[in-house]
Amino acid sequence: MLFNLAGLEWKRPLEEWEPRGKSHSVVFRSLVDHLVVEYPVPRILYRVFFFHPFRGKGRELCGMFAYVAAGGSLYKYMQSGFFPPVITRKMCHIFTLAPESASFVRSIRYAQAAALGASLQLAKALALSWFGRWFKNDESFWVTVIKWLVENPGIKVEQIDPLVDYIEDMKFRNRNFSMKGRTARSVIRGMNAWHGELARSKDFRGVVFKPSGFNGQTWEHKSKGNKGESSFWTIREILTARELAAEGRAMKHCVVTYAGCIKQGNTSIWSLRQGGMRQLTVQVKHKRKQLVQARGKCNRVPINAEKRILKNWAAQNGLKINVWHF
Repeated sequence: MLFNLAGLEWKRPLEEWEPRGKSHSVVFRSLVDHLVVEYPVPRILYRVFFFHPFRGKGRELCGMFAYVAAGGSLYKYMQSGFFPPVITRKMCHIFTLAPESASFVRSIRYAQAAALGASLQLAKALALSWFGRWFKNDESFWVTVIKWLVENPGIKVEQIDPLVDYIEDMKFRNRNFSMKGRTARSVIRGMNAWHGELARSKDFRGVVFKPSGFNGQTWEHKSKGNKGESSFWTIREILTARELAAEGRAMKHCVVTYAGCIKQGNTSIWSLRQGGMRQLTVQVKHKRKQLVQARGKCNRVPINAEKRILKNWAAQNGLKINVWHF
């Protein structure tokens, strides 16, 4: 944060700053306001100071903040060429209403979807999916994807993540791939076939992953029915690529695409089972210590009993849950 702030032109001496507020974010905002702000800046723009200055467009985003703080037009700056996403005036306006605590990129995605007519539920799902992690190549194409999703309201929000993965792979394979003329049924059918192809096409023999260091767990869970029947739940880490492929085949999703990230030590995949039967596939991001995905068969979202189990396990391992449907 301070490194990014130090790279901007200061309008006032640091020695004259009088800290305001109690929380770290409020105190930091008062510092930014004192040093560089001459005109009101939307709260969401203060998030740019959290970007790494040498990755992505961290420096340019801080430059955007300085431009707006000096009285410049946010919309014009976004149209200047450095900013990848397609942004209309309406999208820009919705974006400026996002709270400071929101994610910068996710707020852009939410604004794009909302301005194109997405329901509140769809706009939130798009923003919180992998689509909201960072900007993509060929942003004009991805606007057509958002429009297509808006025009196909029958698609369940839990299908957004796997659909984005599938569409991204299709675009990578074929630069001319487009959403024009595609029905929801045909795209979902293609996605399901793609999942099967992934699980079959990879050679997983002999590949072993390094353990993450987090612990598996076993629970005895009693149902609320009259009989009070109990069942055993287990969560265990998937440590071979062969197991990963088996999980993907059984659960009919694209978990096998994470093999590279697992091998690099960035993430780990876990299988939650009840009585030995697969119920959920879970992804953990190591650096952030976050549980970021939990999906059942065909990418269904977890039911309440499964959520309770995962919350218990996450707490035992010091993990935060960052999943939109929890």
